Amino acid sequence: MKLRKKIKNIVFVEIKTTKFIDSILIAIYGGLYACSIALLGVHFIYRYGSLDSVKKFRYFEGYRLIYWGMIPVIFTVFWSFIAYFIFPQSSEYNEVIRAELWEIYGINIDNISYIGEYLFDENIQGIQPIMFKSVVGLLLHSTMISASMFTVFYFGFVCYLSIRKSLKSKSKSSSTDRLQRQYFYALVVQTVIPLICLYIPILIAFSCAITLQNIGGFSKVVSIGMALYPALDPLPTLLIVKSYRNALLNMIFRGKIIGLKVSSVIEPSKTFHRVSIVNKI
Repeated sequence: MKLRKKIKNIVFVEIKTTKFIDSILIAIYGGLYACSIALLGVHFIYRYGSLDSVKKFRYFEGYRLIYWGMIPVIFTVFWSFIAYFIFPQSSEYNEVIRAELWEIYGINIDNISYIGEYLFDENIQGIQPIMFKSVVGLLLHSTMISASMFTVFYFGFVCYLSIRKSLKSKSKSSSTDRLQRQYFYALVVQTVIPLICLYIPILIAFSCAITLQNIGGFSKVVSIGMALYPALDPLPTLLIVKSYRNALLNMIFRGKIIGLKVSSVIEPSKTFHRVSIVNKI
């Protein structure tokens, strides 16, 4: 009985070298997403440890840093391995998706390399047996995403409780209290940003693959979110924490940073700058 594969999530690029090399590069590209979410999880664990430098922060000192640094590497390799070996391109699948790629994108499949998730086959009677190999790969990828999400929100919530407890303390000065509140608000926003940029788009893409829904141009949101996240992540701290915000605005609108006084001396033959440090308490 002839089967017709259902095309859903594929990632493809125009061939620049060979299909073999390009397929490896596509798999590594997906692995970089895994690296991003792994780094995010480690970052929130580090935040939690930094709240208690005596007991917890010691786990980020010395040789232990190597262990933390290996987590993103392991995520990258594991994700890339799954993408390359469980979702490979094949001559049979080429013929199945050739017409659809040409109709939707105007692309000849002979000119591209791809990896793709196809979870179901459909026979002439409309029955859709499950492709268990692809399902296993999708579950493994989903598990990695879920592990990162759990780490971010769990340690983000623990940091929230710790900062909230600190805010209720009466032993701190008013300036320390204001600073803690600013860090608290920055933490909340920095927890929401990866949810919007990294987690929700990929989970929607996976859900559409499972439910056989074509997301079309929405698939670009995954790549856009990955590109935007590194630029958006530091903004809450820069804009919410007053000292950082003042320094940023001072640098942009006055051409100098608080604490750094710069004056220019112009002579007919040359221009140079005299820099003096101003200590402020």
